[in-house]
Amino acid sequence: MPSQRLIRGLNHRPKQPKASTPLQRQLELSRIRDLAHAEASDAAISQGLNNPGGPHQPIGAVPDLPDPRNENMIPEEEPPKDEDEIDMNRFMPMPHEEFPEHHDLPEVPNDPILAGLRRQLHLADRLANENRWSWQYAIMLPTFLRRRLQTSNWGNQVNWNEDVRTPCTCSLRTERNVDLVDILSRRRVKISFCRNCDLSDPQRLLQMGYLAASPSRPRTAFSVRLMVHHYSQWIRFAIPTEGYCQALDDVLNNNSPEILTPKGHVRKNLSMLNSFEKPCD
Repeated sequence: MPSQRLIRGLNHRPKQPKASTPLQRQLELSRIRDLAHAEASDAAISQGLNNPGGPHQPIGAVPDLPDPRNENMIPEEEPPKDEDEIDMNRFMPMPHEEFPEHHDLPEVPNDPILAGLRRQLHLADRLANENRWSWQYAIMLPTFLRRRLQTSNWGNQVNWNEDVRTPCTCSLRTERNVDLVDILSRRRVKISFCRNCDLSDPQRLLQMGYLAASPSRPRTAFSVRLMVHHYSQWIRFAIPTEGYCQALDDVLNNNSPEILTPKGHVRKNLSMLNSFEKPCD
């Protein structure tokens, strides 16, 4: 004989309080409507299962199937883009001096939808860039602490820029030009990178006494002693970073070759500022 015991919450649901506000009445009506829809749907499914040989209702238009004659006509795939590559110009507004050919264009009113999409893209890029830098900080920290101790906080004139990595002959070794900027010099050097021997490209540059300007495939790096000098100036005199970069460019232009962009154009001060800000952080 089955048990007649009442278990509250399982086989005995308490009485629901009566709706007293318009929102409560609306919620109660929506629950009743949803329950009726669910019962009707269950009844239709049960009827279809109990009468498998009955007439079937059309489920809609069948999508167009691909032409078998075109199966071998596969378009050529574009070369994959580097997911880690981020346009650094998105993080700062570009001045009109960068685009002199656009001075004569009429002023177009801002579209709020496009402005919102651009802002979302800008914020997503910044978040992705910050996440990559957070990972690089964890990778670079042991090398940074060890080299700071060995070079007396990069004040030793003999070994502050000594390359401490052992020579690499791996098949994964690649070479890439990197612009190395120091207090006294600015030069473009071909540096060897290896996916097998190096934890990351910024960690590889740190072994040479330089901080990368980008978390992936950096093209510019600043010496750690230059960053120490900038921090000492900033903490005491609150020197703006833009003014510091302009003064550094003026000094280095006297005895160092001018660094050009990958397309061969003269680098603007804003490009120097964009590259300099990340190592400062």
